[in-house]
Amino acid sequence: MKTNTILIVDDDPDLCHLLGGILKTRKFEVGIAPDLKSATDCIEQIKPALIFLDHNLPDGTGIDFIKTINNLNKEIKVVVMTADSTPGIEKKALNQGADHFLVKPFTYAIINRLVDELLGGEKQQSTQTA
Repeated sequence: MKTNTILIVDDDPDLCHLLGGILKTRKFEVGIAPDLKSATDCIEQIKPALIFLDHNLPDGTGIDFIKTINNLNKEIKVVVMTADSTPGIEKKALNQGADHFLVKPFTYAIINRLVDELLGGEKQQSTQTA
């Protein structure tokens, strides 16, 4: 596992670009996968320390994919992201093994706080403000 590598799994290219930009300012290597099949390949290739995982993807749900992530590497931290406000979805994500549940939209400050919390602040924060 590479502690400086983060994978974004989301089918929204704009969100991937924005979130990836935030992470790159903190000197993280960023991988992007638009679906779960690509995510499996990326996990094996780039060995991320953290995954930002969208819940609703073209080929399945992020919450169901957490089991696959844990089978590949139990040490990977997982943040499930969604705009879905279905009651109980956060509890389901956390029960499946997500380390955090993030409601879209989110802010620059929230992303930085989560990265610090989950990866121990291993990378320096950018001087940009939220």
